Amino acid sequence: MQNKNKERDTAQDLSDAQSERTGDSYIRLAMRRLMGRGVRLEVASVFGDRFSKMYDLSKRTHERFELQSMNGLPFPSLAQVSEAFTREELIFARSYQQPMLVLTPPGKTDEDLFQILAERSGLGGQMGLRLSNAGPMPSFLQEEYGAFITEGSAKIIPCGDRRNSSLLRRCKKQVNNYEQGECGMRGDIYAMLAMQSLMRGDLIDKENYTVFDGEEIIGGKYVPVGHCEPHRPIREWLPAKDETRLRARFRRVIGGRFVNPEL
Repeated sequence: MQNKNKERDTAQDLSDAQSERTGDSYIRLAMRRLMGRGVRLEVASVFGDRFSKMYDLSKRTHERFELQSMNGLPFPSLAQVSEAFTREELIFARSYQQPMLVLTPPGKTDEDLFQILAERSGLGGQMGLRLSNAGPMPSFLQEEYGAFITEGSAKIIPCGDRRNSSLLRRCKKQVNNYEQGECGMRGDIYAMLAMQSLMRGDLIDKENYTVFDGEEIIGGKYVPVGHCEPHRPIREWLPAKDETRLRARFRRVIGGRFVNPEL
């Protein structure tokens, strides 16, 4: 008899504990929904409906190039992506030349993305010739989505950039002038931006090229760049004193926090 009472007490304890856990889960879920709504309102107060349109373009780009099916993870929600930026970053990004939201996919290096871009765009493409004395080229691989806002204008207008200086000096100046939250352009971000420009029907960098100031300058003298001339995506490394430096442009980039859609 005593054992049965113990069993009943134990069962009651478990039931009470389950109720408490259910209550806690409900509270956490309600708070998350409330916070998500607050974040969306915050973004809307800064960007209006532009942010949701930027998000839609990014999502359609991932679908068009079948990036989501390759990594097996669901695409982040608008609220999850919104949480990856501070209000200050969003306000600053409004000054960008045609700001675009870029989500870099997990499990894909920058080389992978350039290859996918070349194969599925119908334009062809290449990584550019690797200089024999430049050494090994770095590559980026992440396990989660990365959220960035960058300048998406097809042709960037230089602002405060002394184009007659060497690429090396210009890169150093650009990095030193980063605002809080800025991180510099990289190959994976650029490949995704090129995909989005194809979706918009306004291919980037057909006349100029973008410097990857968020990447290492190989051997202290080879600068990574990207462009779409002649009408196809190319990534290459140019000598810091290259004669075409006047065509070099910098695209500002802000963000870089990871977004896990399964959390």
